[in-house]
Amino acid sequence: MVSSCEYKDSGCYFKGTKLQLDNHMAQSANMHLSFEMKSGIFKMKKEFDQKLTAKDFEAQQMENEFTEQLKMRDNEIGKVRVKLDGDLKVKDKMIQALAERLKIAEEKLKGVDEMEIKVQMNQTAIKSLEKKLLTKLKTTDESLFDLKEEFMLTKQEVEKVKERHQKDDLFKAPARGFAVKEELNSTICPPSLCNYTWTIEKFKENFDAPKWSFYNSPMFFTKHGYKGCISSRFPLTIQDNKNTYVSVFFRNEEGPHDDTLEWPMPWKSLIFTLIFNGVEIAQTVRRSKDEGGRWKDSFERPVGYCAYRLGNPSAFEHGLFKNITMNDSVAIRFGMN
Repeated sequence: MVSSCEYKDSGCYFKGTKLQLDNHMAQSANMHLSFEMKSGIFKMKKEFDQKLTAKDFEAQQMENEFTEQLKMRDNEIGKVRVKLDGDLKVKDKMIQALAERLKIAEEKLKGVDEMEIKVQMNQTAIKSLEKKLLTKLKTTDESLFDLKEEFMLTKQEVEKVKERHQKDDLFKAPARGFAVKEELNSTICPPSLCNYTWTIEKFKENFDAPKWSFYNSPMFFTKHGYKGCISSRFPLTIQDNKNTYVSVFFRNEEGPHDDTLEWPMPWKSLIFTLIFNGVEIAQTVRRSKDEGGRWKDSFERPVGYCAYRLGNPSAFEHGLFKNITMNDSVAIRFGMN
């Protein structure tokens, strides 16, 4: 019975029998860990966004309250000014008509002065309220900054965990003695955007087979969502005047995210690393400048069952495998930049 991977909710679309699922789970631990970390980071981002929204709502409420109070103060000041204007007009008429009532007019002017003092006091209160609001907004900004710092620290911790896990995978198997030429210890390339390691089952049996054939890894998705697999030919592959080689390619397949992806694929290089018992012993790199027009053509969008292959037909010399046994682990790690 065909079943889906238990990480399907995290983005793994693999389906197969129970045995295939068991093999898939064993071989795709790194990919599943990456899916889980992405899901965790997404949840953390969602919580952060919720907190940020709550802070924005609180700040908006404070701004609305301040605006309402300011409006009320403006109305009070407007009323006072209207009243002052009326009083002043009355006083002017009284001064002009009755000089004797000058003292009364002056006393009323004192009342006006007192009202102006009250207005000033109100303005002072408004400024104090503005200062409190600015202080509270500053506190909110500091809280948001602290949340951002906490998010960045958490992200760094996740990256450290991922790096430790990759190192554990690299050194978990004991190293075996192989006679490897010094010239095959290639220069390590920059970190790729996506690493997928294919542990090849029954490599010794397939390598010793009398007829050559293509062997493919399980399908996987790159970081950007491109679907494909590693394809290799073991015995009796491309030959030159001196050596026989194992071929290795990346095969691009039609995937569920193709409508949203960039075509041709914007990669500049492909990296294939040969791993014996957890130890890197050789590496081959294919760059766009080495391929000319073929590079662009090979990474066009596949249609239907059509798939494109690009890699190195003379990737690894057969001499690397001459001492291999049935108990040895052979893997190819794929990456791109």
